[in-house]
Amino acid sequence: MKITWSDLNNVQEAGRYAFRDGFITILETEMAIWRSNPNVRFNLMRKNPVRNQIEYVLGIADDVDTMRPVFAAVPEGRH
Repeated sequence: MKITWSDLNNVQEAGRYAFRDGFITILETEMAIWRSNPNVRFNLMRKNPVRNQIEYVLGIADDVDTMRPVFAAVPEGRH
């Protein structure tokens, strides 16, 4: 399943949010991708259940227009 920024009500910060039947964790790198291209879709991945709660994370991102993978830019000097 693919998920867009609008599916998460355009959250403004990285963090853990209620989502569907559990929680989703959004990383700062994922937020940076969405800020630069709000139409990017991420694969939604369900983490292996080790608790009583369901946890989701984002996987590979792709551009809706080009259907190609999208990667976060690495800041200068941080290779």
